Amino acid sequence: MLMVLLILMAMDIVAFIALPLLFACRTPRNRYPKKIFYVAAVAVLALANVCALIFRDDLFTMTLMIIVYTLLCQWLFRRGKIALLYQVIYLILLFVVQYGSAGITLILFQNISIEPVTLNCITLIIKIVLETIYTLGIIQIVNIRSISVVSRRQLIGLFLIPLVSLFCVVAMFIIGEVFYLRYGYGIFIVSTLLLLATNLYYLYLYYDVSQNQEMRRQLELNRQQNEIAYKYYETMDARIESTRKVIHDVHNHINAIEQLYASGDLAAGIAYVKDVHELLDSLGIRNFTSNHMLNMILNDKLSAAACAGIQATVHLEELKLDFIKDMDITTIFSNLLDNAIEAAGDVADGTIEVKSACFNDLLTISIKNPLSPEASAAFELYQSGNVRPGSARKGHMGVGLGNVSATVEKYHGHLSLSCKDRVFCASLLFPVKSESR
Repeated sequence: MLMVLLILMAMDIVAFIALPLLFACRTPRNRYPKKIFYVAAVAVLALANVCALIFRDDLFTMTLMIIVYTLLCQWLFRRGKIALLYQVIYLILLFVVQYGSAGITLILFQNISIEPVTLNCITLIIKIVLETIYTLGIIQIVNIRSISVVSRRQLIGLFLIPLVSLFCVVAMFIIGEVFYLRYGYGIFIVSTLLLLATNLYYLYLYYDVSQNQEMRRQLELNRQQNEIAYKYYETMDARIESTRKVIHDVHNHINAIEQLYASGDLAAGIAYVKDVHELLDSLGIRNFTSNHMLNMILNDKLSAAACAGIQATVHLEELKLDFIKDMDITTIFSNLLDNAIEAAGDVADGTIEVKSACFNDLLTISIKNPLSPEASAAFELYQSGNVRPGSARKGHMGVGLGNVSATVEKYHGHLSLSCKDRVFCASLLFPVKSESR
């Protein structure tokens, strides 16, 4: 029996390492490092377990495991505050399940004479089974109910109930020994199960609140898309009408050019031809890419830039964004171009440059614009962490960058911001398959 106990203790340690990693693997993720790092993660978690066994302090164990586990998950599986929320809540509730399993064993065998070694074996079996059931269950909940929008205040509030629940379970288990010996462990088991159910139900309700916020965001994006499409087709209609007028007068223009060349006034003829070319160019809707939504956005935003006296150049080489939804294209490019136009408008002779390039299995898109001295200084403060995103508009710190970054991450991409010689650059990096280019 002693050998069985040792095997079960080893299985308990393995389960406490494997189940959290299983949760991280089977829930949404945006990090895919080399496989060797996952081996290192197992080693680090095993070392943290050994430290916990040496010190045998519950508070130390919980603190150490939460810190180590969340750091590993943020590095290897999913980065972001939503992921952090799930990782911490999962581990806190795992500790609740552990304490609950000890209570279940006591209530099941409180009136049965049983050897301590056997009781420990049964406790470990119940513990491993309940931890496995809990992990598989919460994986399903997270995959079905994936929170996408959450504020910092809401994030702190969502941590509160699991922390209070863990405190209550630990307190009941430690200070209620005399009470349980007299009245039994039934109340402890019921209280633990109710606290666990409350946490899961609270997570479920919180999802509904976040979904409402997400729906409002999507409605705003739909409104923005409809507005862009309306302007696009309105512009097309106006240009079609202008084209009819030009076609009506085209014979007059040709006759005027012929007369200028016939009279020997070549300079005037060349200037006239140049004016006709500019007139014809102004009538067309430019197709920058094969993506219809992005074409509408670029035509709309570059038209606004031209009205603001901002010169724009676009070089998009073989750019195909079929793997990105139209709504997400609106989120990414409308926000970045709006920021670029606003920043370039504060600079004399402002310019905007949009470029793309494909190499290997990576697609890069960059949007550059100059910054005013004030905006450049503000961006440096933002990069140093002295200014929170959204606290100011200057230097590209406001408007939509959080949404852009979150949207890019949905496609395993990355948004990087930089500023050199007062030229701001927002760079997008997407992994793409060869056949999608």
